Amino acid sequence: MWIHYPLAFLVALIGFLWLFTMVQRIVAFRSKQISVVDIMFVSKHKLPIRTVLSGNNYDNQFQQPILFIVLLHGLYLQSVSGQFWYVLSAMFVISRYWHCAEHIFTQHLLRRTIAFVIGSLCLFIGWFKYVHILHSASL
Repeated sequence: MWIHYPLAFLVALIGFLWLFTMVQRIVAFRSKQISVVDIMFVSKHKLPIRTVLSGNNYDNQFQQPILFIVLLHGLYLQSVSGQFWYVLSAMFVISRYWHCAEHIFTQHLLRRTIAFVIGSLCLFIGWFKYVHILHSASL
């Protein structure tokens, strides 16, 4: 089924962010930039900026992407497919990777906002179309 591809790419992004955040924390701990207490209580004001950014981005992956995964699950249950959904899914996943890169590596707010808006529009359009499909099927 086609929905496995966007799901796999989102899971890969989440896995990368988890690993990246863990490595950042380990490096900061070993270089004595932070203590065990800072890690235990997630003292963000004491963590290096890159560690905070990667942790925040990891947290972001449990917001919009979860709504996207629920949408994909609904499409799967309704056996919905087609080029529209392929393109929309690809655009959403690409926007999440772009947002992640801007958030962690460049901190360019305008580009990060554009990536977020594109992902949000994909999500809104997808849910609107899905609700329309459900409504049409119930008539």
